[in-house]
Order: sequence, then C-alpha cells, then structure tokens
Amino acid sequence: MTKAAFALLNARKNGGLVPPDALEAVTDLETAYRVQAEQLVLSGESVSGWKIGATSAAAKQVLGLDTAVFGPVADGTVHEDASEVPLQPEQGNFIESEFTVRLAKDLPEREEPYTFAEILDAIGSVQASFEVVTCRLQSGLAGAGNLVVADFGVNGGAVLGQPIAREHWENLSDITVVLSVDGEQAAEGTGAGTGWGHVFDAVAWLAAQQSKMSRPLKAGDLVMTGTCTGVLPIKPGQILEADFGGLASVRATFT
Repeated sequence: MTKAAFALLNARKNGGLVPPDALEAVTDLETAYRVQAEQLVLSGESVSGWKIGATSAAAKQVLGLDTAVFGPVADGTVHEDASEVPLQPEQGNFIESEFTVRLAKDLPEREEPYTFAEILDAIGSVQASFEVVTCRLQSGLAGAGNLVVADFGVNGGAVLGQPIAREHWENLSDITVVLSVDGEQAAEGTGAGTGWGHVFDAVAWLAAQQSKMSRPLKAGDLVMTGTCTGVLPIKPGQILEADFGGLASVRATFT
C-alpha cells in the first residue's frame, strides 16, 4: 500500500499521472480507504472536511461502484468565493456544483444512524460551492472506482460561495442549480440530482461511514454532498459561476 500512497501523494503535490502498476495493491474499497489514510499520514496534512462522490446511479455506473464513496478535502485546497484556482493541466480537471455543509456540532461515533433532526441540529451553514475534481490516474475514471477512492476521491479542492439562508434548508433538494462557463449556461440540475432523499441525508450517511472507521465528524468539518450539475471538464482560463435558485452563488477563475 505504501507504494500506492507515495505515488498518489507525489502526483497531488507535484503533478503528473500515476500509472496502473503503481496501484496494483488497490483491489477493493477497504484497501482504497487505507491508502487514503496513509497519504494523510505521509503528508502530515489535516483535513478541512470530506467530499462525497458516486451519489447518483449514473456516476456509480461510470465508476463501477455500487455505493457512494468519500474522500478527504485537504487543508490548503479550500478557496473563498471568486478566487483564482490553479489547475494541474496534465491531469484531468473537472467541476461539480454542489451544496456544502459546515458542521457546528460534533457527530460522535455510534452504532445507530443519526436522525434527520439530529443532523439538522448539527449543521451550522449551507453554502453554494464548487468541487474541483482532479484525476491523477493514468487510466482515467471509467471503471476505476477503487482507484478513485484511493486518489482522495479525486478531490482537488473546493470553492466555497455564498451561504443559503436557513429558511430554505428544508427545500434544498428542489433548488435548481445553473452552471455557466464564461457567461454561457453549460449545465443544470437540482439538489435531488445528488441521489439523496434530502441533501442532509448525505451528512447522515457520511457520519455512519466515519463511525465505522472510528473517525467521527467534528464541528467545523465541511461535507460536500454530491454534484447537482454532473461532472464538467474545465481548463485554465475559464470563469465559472453557479447560481443556486437565486438564493446563493459561487464563482471562480481557473488558472
């Protein structure tokens, strides 16, 4: 596993793509999550939160997965609204528009699932956001579910936009999200497109997964809940903006 972790960590820090032979040990999800964790230990990084991926049936089919997955959002990769965000041009770069939750309370480790009311009580804010998806796999994304998980869930960072007022949280799944590239509409979706019954169900799911790993969610953690507008390729020089039903927006320039 150390070989795989070193190879992926080097690509995250220095660019380039990781060849399949460096990842031969990553044959199942359990190993993939262990490689994730090993990278964090090797790098000394802490995390700002977690991204959730493969939430829709279409995404699971592309990746060859039968479950949603998660990956860490490393400190230093979270950007403010309207930031200039650097890309690794030799790697695969994509964008996802999504709701990002910030927790105001801990969700301690436990066996029973958290209820919707408990999750709602633990959430401090909901923001419009971009997930920067960065694929460091030479083999690409198709059918690469286990490798995607090992590769930090192909997270390359986040851009946090404007907050959504609490009075609208009940109806997040009904909000229409419109993504524009250089001023032209490029994609549209809704909170329901994430595949959850309600966007906050993503937080309950992640809390359960982290409890299994004795790594409970903490106050201040970000939770990126899954894309509303699909996965769109991006390149340096583009300006992207996503409107979340007129309630909030997020904007970034990619360099």
